[in-house]
Amino acid sequence: MATDPRELEKMDMEVVMSTENGRRVMYRQLVSAGLYRLSFSMGDQDANACIFREGQRNTGLKLLAELEELVPDLAIKMMGENRNVT
Repeated sequence: MATDPRELEKMDMEVVMSTENGRRVMYRQLVSAGLYRLSFSMGDQDANACIFREGQRNTGLKLLAELEELVPDLAIKMMGENRNVT
């Protein structure tokens, strides 16, 4: 068993992303974080709403970066499987 924390993270991500169900869940997390929408809205009177959405989006960007670093082939597969879902 891996003792290096980063290797353990990679193994965990491989388990999650190795199934279509896991990839679908991860993609939903990216969409839910607002990765594919703008944080700014012209109609927003509350700047805090934009700041909040940008924080959510940042979480999605971090998750995507992890996927691309740890399991790049599976990240690409996930995107292909969900290209018509948003």
